[in-house]
Amino acid sequence: MNDHCPRISIAMAVYNGDAFIEGQLKSISRQTVQPYELIITDDGSSDDTLGIISEFSEKCSFPVRVFRNSSRLGYRDNFIKAAYLCSGDIIAFSDQDDVWVHNKLEEQLGYFNKRDVQMVFHAYEKIDENGQPLGHMFPKMTRIIKFSRLHINPLFPIYGMSIMFRRDLLPSPRLINSRPADHNTETYLMAHDQWIPFLAGAFGEIVYIPNRLVQYRVHQGNTSGPQHERNIIDKIASLLNTNPDKKSCDYCRRISDMMRQRANYLQAFRHEGQKHFSRHALEAAIEHYEKLSYTWDQRSICYNPSQSARIRLWVYASLLLRAQYLFARRLGFGYAALAKDLMASMKLE
Repeated sequence: MNDHCPRISIAMAVYNGDAFIEGQLKSISRQTVQPYELIITDDGSSDDTLGIISEFSEKCSFPVRVFRNSSRLGYRDNFIKAAYLCSGDIIAFSDQDDVWVHNKLEEQLGYFNKRDVQMVFHAYEKIDENGQPLGHMFPKMTRIIKFSRLHINPLFPIYGMSIMFRRDLLPSPRLINSRPADHNTETYLMAHDQWIPFLAGAFGEIVYIPNRLVQYRVHQGNTSGPQHERNIIDKIASLLNTNPDKKSCDYCRRISDMMRQRANYLQAFRHEGQKHFSRHALEAAIEHYEKLSYTWDQRSICYNPSQSARIRLWVYASLLLRAQYLFARRLGFGYAALAKDLMASMKLE
């Protein structure tokens, strides 16, 4: 990034968004720091989405560039395409149906003064179709958190509309279609809001801001978004009913495979010659994900119904001694898993 004020590109993926996109575009135009450009990739809208964008582009103070896909990409690849079409120093993802707080770009941009920071994300609140707050804030972290390299949990959910990142974090386009599988839906490749945090955490720092800088609109047309949060009674009931079972065992093995895929994916970076990725950081990231793969594979034993309670408890104890149950937002399984794994491990055959 140059010494001048960094240029911010906004990458927006759209599809049949005419119900709410006008409000989102207006909230972008009211930003205290104006974007360098707004890049929009349309995935084949059949409503008035493009008409609304065209009318907006004639009035706003920054360039709006629209690209229509020749065939449907789906939201994952549509967002990634938008990011690669950006020419700014910094990229911010934007959904088509949210509302941005007026200083969102300014707040996030301030943290990129430190060169090691690769990505900044923030809290957000839910609103309904009419724009009324639903009283929910996510994530529920109330202070600024700076995650050093390889110190954010790879499964921690970060949503695209909160992400701002350095453009030079994007790898060679040759590596787009070989990216690892989505750890939530393994039949798809990583979504943009898994892929970018994965790369940012591998090669630099990630900063979390507790300010609610986006109003996330909940409606029937959402393609993705925050999952329902269980209350304390549901969590206790789930804990008490924990048993070794094939489903939980298979889940741990699947996450182990996802971590292995990430290590293998990073190995391909060795041949891409991307100088802004430190060789030392790359090798450390590969080793990190190989270790995570092994740890998740070990955890699967705690839930393996074909193993004896003695073996399951022995594996659980080894994970505990190796401090694998640290705070979940960092690197460990978390304190909830500490109790849950113990319950499963100690159940007799």
